[in-house]
Amino acid sequence: MKGFTLIELLAVLIILGIVTMITVPIISNQISSAKDKAYDEQINRIEEISRNWGVSNTELLPDEGETYFLTLDKLKEDGLLDEKELRNPKDSSIMTGCVIIKFDNDTNQYSYKYNEKNCNMYIEKINDKQISYPILDDGMIAIKYENDKAYVANISDEWYSYKNSKWANAIVVKEDKKKDYVVGKEVVEDDVLAYFVWIPRYEYTVKSSYGVNGEDISNPGYIDIRFSKINEKSTGDANYTGDVLENWRTQDGFTLGDEELPGIWVGKFQTGYGTNISGYPNNTVIENPTIKPNVTSLRYQNVSTQYEQAKVFNNYGIKNESRLMKSDEWNAVAILSQSLYGRCQNDGSCPEVRRNNNSSYITGYSEVNRRSKDYGTDSSITQPYNTSVGKEASTTGNITGVYDMNGCAYEFVMGVLSDEKGNARSGYSAITYTSEQAKTILGRTDNIAVGIWNSGFNGKVYGKSLDGKELYVTDGKNFPDNKYYNLYTTNNINTGCNGEKCYGLIETWGWYNELAVMPSEQSSWMIRGGHFDRGIMSGIWHININPGRENNYTSFRVVITPSYT
Repeated sequence: MKGFTLIELLAVLIILGIVTMITVPIISNQISSAKDKAYDEQINRIEEISRNWGVSNTELLPDEGETYFLTLDKLKEDGLLDEKELRNPKDSSIMTGCVIIKFDNDTNQYSYKYNEKNCNMYIEKINDKQISYPILDDGMIAIKYENDKAYVANISDEWYSYKNSKWANAIVVKEDKKKDYVVGKEVVEDDVLAYFVWIPRYEYTVKSSYGVNGEDISNPGYIDIRFSKINEKSTGDANYTGDVLENWRTQDGFTLGDEELPGIWVGKFQTGYGTNISGYPNNTVIENPTIKPNVTSLRYQNVSTQYEQAKVFNNYGIKNESRLMKSDEWNAVAILSQSLYGRCQNDGSCPEVRRNNNSSYITGYSEVNRRSKDYGTDSSITQPYNTSVGKEASTTGNITGVYDMNGCAYEFVMGVLSDEKGNARSGYSAITYTSEQAKTILGRTDNIAVGIWNSGFNGKVYGKSLDGKELYVTDGKNFPDNKYYNLYTTNNINTGCNGEKCYGLIETWGWYNELAVMPSEQSSWMIRGGHFDRGIMSGIWHININPGRENNYTSFRVVITPSYT
């Protein structure tokens, strides 16, 4: 019997190879699909078992606004899961997640959702009140400071303690470095794109005029704080007399439009350049901003450009919304700092947050001598954030706080004065023309504002054309949804917030003798914190104004809005 020729064998092999190439991916996909289906079915079963556990353990279920982490180990201990059900059908690994139990206000029921991470999170309670736990975005890594060095935190352990003025911190690192950041790893500064600090939801009330044991406006005391749940909202006038704490108010920075927030992540430092600068942005968005110490503060951008610049941090793996800080969110940080959970002591004393007096606009520095008129770069005058002197520029007086809220550069916040129609103003017109000049010289319509002294947002500007026409910016960017900025209807602090007091401002107006002014028609935008070379023109309670234009002395700060989903 004649066998196959070499050519025939090769042909058979080729055919077999083609068949393999076709069938193997199909089979592989089928296997993968089957494993995914088995995994989903297993998760559904775990969640159903957890609901049954909840029926039998009602005393352990969380209150509204709180969270309970039901571990798989607990379900195993209670005899509700066996070893087989603890294995992941996808790869046969042991599942180590948990079921997150929360009360859903919309359905008036408890929700049970399996999560493979963020289990056994450390949760702090103060006076039987659960502090809103730091909701880590998928792009964030929790860190803990030990001996002034940062390490990846084990979120099951005590990695923060607001009772001891140690605020929760997190970092975002370069994509190719994420796999290296396991629990216990020391943070390498070059790997970091941004540092953030968690400000948990709270209510506040202020005793008398200057806080508890506050002597006068130059030496105020502490503000009373109590931490609150997301479903709790107090609307008092935030002050009391005597010894009975009353008139609590939920800090306005924890409300975003119709949404109540459990807290916010704020940039630990003023926003800066990601690389050595070879020039200034000249009102353009750069690709590599950063939030870290020892970098040059990012300036030369008007407000609308900064608003877009803040969004760039979503390109770093942060899924929740990154945006420019509002004025009431600045207040949320400042008030917490002026409490027993910030810089203040039980005796009522509250050392002022020191100024960053580094004349090169380097982030994370502190003046050596409080309230001195000195500024520069010499170590005898200014020192970095992780030194004993540098920590005095933190909102906590230690390395876990927020920096650059006094000095370095001013910071634009999303706080703006309205025009007569209730719309946000753009800024100021530096140049005026007659209507005819605007048409013939510039080819623009007769009510277009000309000049650079505005925010870049469309809106009315201060001033009129030479023939009496009101001026508007119409070729800029539209304002975002009004939940993203604070709109002041007058420049009177008693009536400026839709006819009411501007809470978060009025209670601390002029504290530490810091200058505070409301936006005006000429300078419709609010700037906070002050400048490296200013005396009373700088401070955490200092408020100044600006037309919204780009300049050498104004930077900004980023906020991340967390989400439970």
